[in-house]
Amino acid sequence: MPDPHVWFDVSLWAMTVKLIADRLSDFDPEHASEFIDNANALSAKLESLHAECQSAIAEIPKSQRVLITAHDAFRYFERAYGFQVKAIQGVSTVAAASTKHMEELTNFIVEHKIKAIFVETSVPDDNVKQLIESCEKQNHKLVIGGKLFSDAMGKPGTTDGTYIGMIRRNFKTIVKALK
Repeated sequence: MPDPHVWFDVSLWAMTVKLIADRLSDFDPEHASEFIDNANALSAKLESLHAECQSAIAEIPKSQRVLITAHDAFRYFERAYGFQVKAIQGVSTVAAASTKHMEELTNFIVEHKIKAIFVETSVPDDNVKQLIESCEKQNHKLVIGGKLFSDAMGKPGTTDGTYIGMIRRNFKTIVKALK
C-alpha cells in the first residue's frame, strides 16, 4: 500500500501549494492572481515551518531520534527529519500487528533503550499498551511520549485544527519526549 502521509515532510507539502494554485487558476482564471498571491504567502510560511522543525529536531541527540508509533504514518517525516521510524501496524490501521512483529519491536525497543512510544489521535491505543507491557516484562520502562496527529488534525477552530498548528504540536510532543 502506498504511503499517503506526504504532509509530514513540510518541504514536500509546500511543493503542492503552487500546483494547487495553478489548477485553481486554470479553473477560475478571474481569481488567478489571488490564488498565486495566497500560494506565495503560504509557501513562505511552510518554508519557515520546515526550518523551525529542523531546529526543533536538533534538540534531540541523533542516537535518540527513533520514533515508535501505533501505525506507519511517519515515513515522510523519517526521511525529512533524520529519524528512524518503527510502527506497530502498517500504513493501514485496519491490519493487525502480528505476534512476531510485536516481539521484534519489543526487542528493538529494549535493545536500543527507547524511552517513549507515541499514541495517535486517530488510532486506538490497545497495541501501544500491549507493547509497553511487553517491554515491562523485559524490565524496560517504556512510556507514552504523547499523542500525535497522524490521519487527522485537531478540532476545527483550534490551533491544532490547522496544518501548521498540527505540525508544530507533533514536533513539540516528539522533542519533549525524546530529548
